[in-house]
Amino acid sequence: MISKKGEDGFQLLGGFSVKLILAVLCILVLIGLAVYISHAFIKDTRDKQAAATISELVGEINSLGKSNVQEIEYAYRSPSEWYMHSSVGQIDKKFYLCICSEAESSSCSQAADICQETSCQIVLDPSIIGKSLAKERAVYLLVKKEGNCFRISLK
Repeated sequence: MISKKGEDGFQLLGGFSVKLILAVLCILVLIGLAVYISHAFIKDTRDKQAAATISELVGEINSLGKSNVQEIEYAYRSPSEWYMHSSVGQIDKKFYLCICSEAESSSCSQAADICQETSCQIVLDPSIIGKSLAKERAVYLLVKKEGNCFRISLK
């Protein structure tokens, strides 16, 4: 391999070294791109899981409201490590049940997280507020009728 010296006396990189550095940089860019794409798919999957879960739970609550049964048990399975919040819309003043990726209810919004409108305010028991749901296995929730509304607690 022939090496060349620059004007200041240092060796310039040979063709092989430049190709090696470019190859390593390309591999790093590809790894970064793969991580970015996989993260996007994981987030999309968790959002779909949350939407399906909240839809199913609100459906169960609506069924409970139309029946003579006073309480039901619901197995919450996914997404793991999300939080449940009950809120009133700022503009429309409607009631919402939300599953959010953040523990603080102030950071949970109908636009950013997965929320579904409910017929009345749903009271969340202190045992469920700020608690991460379904870390490793299903979490069983107890949904009870309280007058015309409902209370959700951990079973």
